[in-house]
Amino acid sequence: MRSLRLHIAFFLLLCGVPLMGQSSGPDERQLTDPKSITSPSNANAHPIPIEDLYYTRRVTDATWSPDGKQIVFTTDITGRQNLWKVSATSGWPIQLTRSDEQQYASVWSPDGKWIIFQQDFGGNEMWDLMAVPSGGGEVVNLTNTPDIREESPLWSHDGRMIALSHKPRQGTVYNLAVMDWATHKVRLLTDEKSKDRSWRPVAWSPDDKTLYANRAVAGHTDSNVYAVDVASGKLTDLTPHQAEMVYEASSLSPDGKTLLITSNQKQGYQNVALLDVASQKVKWVTDTKWEARSGDYSPSSN
Repeated sequence: MRSLRLHIAFFLLLCGVPLMGQSSGPDERQLTDPKSITSPSNANAHPIPIEDLYYTRRVTDATWSPDGKQIVFTTDITGRQNLWKVSATSGWPIQLTRSDEQQYASVWSPDGKWIIFQQDFGGNEMWDLMAVPSGGGEVVNLTNTPDIREESPLWSHDGRMIALSHKPRQGTVYNLAVMDWATHKVRLLTDEKSKDRSWRPVAWSPDDKTLYANRAVAGHTDSNVYAVDVASGKLTDLTPHQAEMVYEASSLSPDGKTLLITSNQKQGYQNVALLDVASQKVKWVTDTKWEARSGDYSPSSN
């Protein structure tokens, strides 16, 4: 457990989040006198040409390969949001896909041979799930459903199933679904009756029998973390509460016992906590009046 907390602490320090025992927030700030602030002047400064603004590029959705040797990510370095990969030890990235379409949310197969991602067509945001060999090659459309959005793919540990969010074109909510990797057949796990609640997969249990997911209201002012039995679809609410409150999981510990979550249960301020799956007890990691969000466990946590 000490190793686990150290890994989480290291991640939070990288994000600039104060740890428990170092509580801070807006109440502790000293007001700055506006008259004391001056901006440096530069006689050689000139307006930025409009053309330069078009050279702005971004990198998103970085994901480690199973062996930790490569990283796949989305970037518009060529003007389109495509998949690239780079060695974890640095070097120039290699373009993995070439398309005029938007491509996001890449995830490696457990054996490292495939990468699944979501892609729309002509900017319509009707996402299909696609797959490309991790070494490069032809892109395969796994779902090919023009009237359904399939998003947020999440591969099971045994490589047989992919969890996803599923929403028909005319629908108002996302449900949970699983796709069989061999047949590409999609099966719904949830049947959301509310018109303002949606589901997003978070993590598979180590034995792939349980899928952990977030169920949130559209404005994300109220949410719960659920355990979903993959075989039966049985739902277990791990964060039951009465008043409007946020509980959102982001990662499951490698031993499958603890979820890393974000919650505003602590005096209304968004903080990071550990949720014990068996007891449903919450143990706080941060105590701050700033916004803190949970991230990921390191693979070696125990």
